[in-house]
Amino acid sequence: MLRHLFAAVVFCSSLSASAESLVEANMDWLTSHQEYVDNALTSEQSKDFLPVLNTVIAVWERRDGALTAEISPLILQAIIAEPELTFDALHDNPKSFNRWLKQLQGQVFTAINPDQVQPLNDLKMELETSLSSYIIHPDAPFKKQAKRLLEQVQAISVYMVD
Repeated sequence: MLRHLFAAVVFCSSLSASAESLVEANMDWLTSHQEYVDNALTSEQSKDFLPVLNTVIAVWERRDGALTAEISPLILQAIIAEPELTFDALHDNPKSFNRWLKQLQGQVFTAINPDQVQPLNDLKMELETSLSSYIIHPDAPFKKQAKRLLEQVQAISVYMVD
């Protein structure tokens, strides 16, 4: 009996370690292929959009505080390019989505140096435009999530750290 319990503990530990190393491997891949990822996520017509989005979502689902800041801009790029696909990928975890909404100001729209302010403002405007366009479609299945994100983004200002 004790041997079975020990085996179960070892198995569960290895699953947890594997999941953690998979998240790290995915994040390493996203980071080392930044230009490729940016190109794939900025064009809904890209054949690479869905595989890259799946990788981003895999990291997003298991993110911690540090990963939130790294992965959130990629999620926003995907929403701009393809809101419905991206919201569909995010909708399985509403609690996580709600926490993420509350973290956008600090995790995404905070500039560390003056050169980041304009690109962040551009990202904010593109996101607002994309969400506004998505919301007006009468058959948009994720209209509620898009409205909540739009309201959050509209309430945010790009903040410059002193």
